[in-house]
Amino acid sequence: MSRLVLVTLLLAGCVDGGDEGMTVISNSASDTCSFTGEKSQPFRAHGTIWTGSPSGYVFTPLIESRITPIEGGDDAQRSIAITGANVGLEVKAATIESNGTFTSTTVSLTTEQSQFSQLFSAPLPPSGTVNVLFELSPRQTLVAIANAAGTNNLEAEVLATVRVIGRFNGNDIQSAPFQFPVTVCTDCVVNNLGSCVDLTVTPRATGNACNPFQDGVIDCCESETRGLVCPAVAEEPPQVP
Repeated sequence: MSRLVLVTLLLAGCVDGGDEGMTVISNSASDTCSFTGEKSQPFRAHGTIWTGSPSGYVFTPLIESRITPIEGGDDAQRSIAITGANVGLEVKAATIESNGTFTSTTVSLTTEQSQFSQLFSAPLPPSGTVNVLFELSPRQTLVAIANAAGTNNLEAEVLATVRVIGRFNGNDIQSAPFQFPVTVCTDCVVNNLGSCVDLTVTPRATGNACNPFQDGVIDCCESETRGLVCPAVAEEPPQVP
């Protein structure tokens, strides 16, 4: 049995063994940001997000119940009530590019930026699977990483450790830890085509459906009045009085 749940709110991903009641299988991928909850869905092993993204990295894990149904029993009583996730972020490596020179740097996150919980709800039937959505790296964490580079380009590898939490038979339970890496970068994802007035190519890349500024490419242009416009839209030249 599989269900779809959408909720609003960065090496390859892996799962530790254990006897937890549920486990995160993978980070599902979709061209439409619509998920089926099926194991056959494509998945993403590594994420990428632009530091200027107005929202955090959208994580879409597929979660499986390790609770088995009982023949003739009530599946509702064997279901897990997912209530959220505990997230830990660690900057494993960071590189700054300045004048063509690449140097390693250390990026430190505060406890508030690196340890937090995301709250949401989803039912998980016995032996079933479900997809959820939540922000893996909040906007303030992206800003903190970007600030380490100043005006230079930066690329940081952030490792997220996720434990999904919930309730089963009146008890608190959590999944085995699932680790997922995300590249946080200042010169990625966004393809700047220049002035919106002087566009010489037809913009085609519109970005990821869950967040246009992660896991893909988005064509943008510079507007004198609106700043960076994404996706790019051609503008008429300004009127001369």
